Order: sequence, then C-alpha cells, then structure tokens
Amino acid sequence: MKTENPVRLEVVHSIGIITIDNPPENYLSEPEFIPAETLRDWIGKSRIKALMIRGTGRHFSAGADPDRIFRDPSRLPELEQDLNRGKELLDFLESLTIPVAAAIQGVCFGGGLEVALACHIRF
Repeated sequence: MKTENPVRLEVVHSIGIITIDNPPENYLSEPEFIPAETLRDWIGKSRIKALMIRGTGRHFSAGADPDRIFRDPSRLPELEQDLNRGKELLDFLESLTIPVAAAIQGVCFGGGLEVALACHIRF
C-alpha cells in the first residue's frame, strides 16, 4: 500500500488538479488529505481558475485508510483533532469562489464521498 505522498498537485491550462494517488482504493491517509494552508497557498500562487479532484486508476477514493486511521489505537487521542482539520478542509473547498469539480469513477465511499460532496460539481 502506497502512502508516502498520496496527493499530487498540478496545474494544466489554469486548472488546478488534485490527484489522490494511493491505489488501488485511493485511501485517504489522513482526514485532512492535503493541509488547508498548503492548498490555500497553492491556489493563490498558481492563480488557477478552477479546481478538479480525481483519483488515480479505477477509483476516486474509498475514504479513510482503515489500517492507518481506525485500527491504530495510538491515534485515538488525536483522531478528533484530525477529523476537525478534515472538516475544515472540506469547508474550505466548498467555500472557494472558483469552480471545484470531482471527477468520480469507481469507488467513492466514506471520506472520499465527503470530498466529492464538498465540490461544487460532480461528474
């Protein structure tokens, strides 16, 4: 399972593309799968006109990585804080004034579905 850098950012023709790259299920390694400050800075510096979120391979995202987030008892004390940061990221995506689209294919479940629902457009 690949989790070193599961999210890629790129700009193609003024479109910002966030790719969840943790195949095969594209699990989110953290509820805040990309730090909101990093995303805010990247959008500002790149001057993008729209944002698209997609997954690699056959799936958008199957949500949280159950082995990483839920089965590791040492994470329980910080889990609530992590979930709050994830919610703040989703709120930030939803509040953007540029169009935010989710390119959904295959599995879109749990936290992956929450990401898609935070987008303005889903296709």
